[in-house]
Amino acid sequence: MTIKKAISPIAILPLLICLILSGCGRETLPDTYLEGSDFQYMYKYQFTSNIQKGPAGYYLLHDNYLYFLDEEAETIVPLCNKADCLHDRETDPERYADCNAYVKGTANDVGIAYCNGYLYWIERSFFSGEESILYRLSEDGAKREVICRWPADNTLLEGWIVHRDVLYYVEHKFEQDGDEMRVWYALKSLPLTGPWHRPRTIFEPEDDLDVASLAHPEAYGNYLYFQLHAYKKTEEEITDDNYLEYVYMKTFVYDMRNGQVKEITPPNGGQHRYVQGTKFWQGKIIFNTYNADKELTEPEDWYIAELDGSNAQVFMKDIPQGEWLFSDGRYLYRSNKSLVERGIVQQENPYLVYDEDLEAIDSFRFPFQIYLDPPIGAADRMYIQYRGEEDDGTWGVRYWDKSVIGRCGGSTVEMKEIPYRDS
Repeated sequence: MTIKKAISPIAILPLLICLILSGCGRETLPDTYLEGSDFQYMYKYQFTSNIQKGPAGYYLLHDNYLYFLDEEAETIVPLCNKADCLHDRETDPERYADCNAYVKGTANDVGIAYCNGYLYWIERSFFSGEESILYRLSEDGAKREVICRWPADNTLLEGWIVHRDVLYYVEHKFEQDGDEMRVWYALKSLPLTGPWHRPRTIFEPEDDLDVASLAHPEAYGNYLYFQLHAYKKTEEEITDDNYLEYVYMKTFVYDMRNGQVKEITPPNGGQHRYVQGTKFWQGKIIFNTYNADKELTEPEDWYIAELDGSNAQVFMKDIPQGEWLFSDGRYLYRSNKSLVERGIVQQENPYLVYDEDLEAIDSFRFPFQIYLDPPIGAADRMYIQYRGEEDDGTWGVRYWDKSVIGRCGGSTVEMKEIPYRDS
């Protein structure tokens, strides 16, 4: 299989129809977390997010509809202002799309992003022959728009985020050339304000790589982070004994101000040590290294660095490399959940909580199982959706009031429920 560069912007331009609102230019924004406009890293769950925070409350994507969660009133309502709309009670499939809150596809496939008064989502083509469409809906549910369309030309839109009025996304293109499948990957950006725009290519993998995934875009301040998993091309047979010689696993950082991309490298080197993503903490990034020569239960160090990856220093020492840290901006949470889910260890430890001085100040357990990374939430509350146990269509959100941190003592935390009541 050969891998070539992504199609040039000139070739792509006729395929893309992207009408963006007027206005251009902006002053340089600071390298801090700007609530309301920045990528909400604390709500990421697995590969997408189905909950986002806005200035007046939270927005939820449940099944095929968007909802607004009023924290003070503890109510959940469909995010559509049409007085005569049945919303999620509509039974005629041909009228589903008449509701401003309707989303084609499920929460796990779609995901949502809030930015400066709008909710964004992409209805993506998965080899279905249908185009992919970027939508946005005003935060009051009144104005629904199509922002961009990608024709169904063997193009998949994969990981994506919205950060400071820019869409960042992975484009995966492919075509059959006789017996050979030709594949292109590219990380691109698309401004969501201003005049007509076309996507800009930020990064393309080198031609000498067989790419498995270009994924996990995340952003903080003026920086974008993403991961590339691939194998170096070789005429040799790749076996269990030699595959590590060809593994290519890297985490990159893109500087939005100067357009430069560079690798975040593990301190102290090591032939088979790889940085696998970043977490955001106190205006810096933290990351650990995966050492392929070690078992996941063996220790590695966590590092802290500047947002561009420079000046990396040891942050925590001798942490089993299969454990993970989660950040809500104020607290860090450490868990061995991933080791339990892989069957490597049997006992799930309580989550450890660290304060701004990296002191372990508390520990706790959740009252139910959360698969993979928990959407750890903001520093004051964590929200997570639930479904009724009888699969009767009931659902809602559970929330954890984090003001109890410091008094949990390893116990199971209480999570209150806000059920959705169909009116």
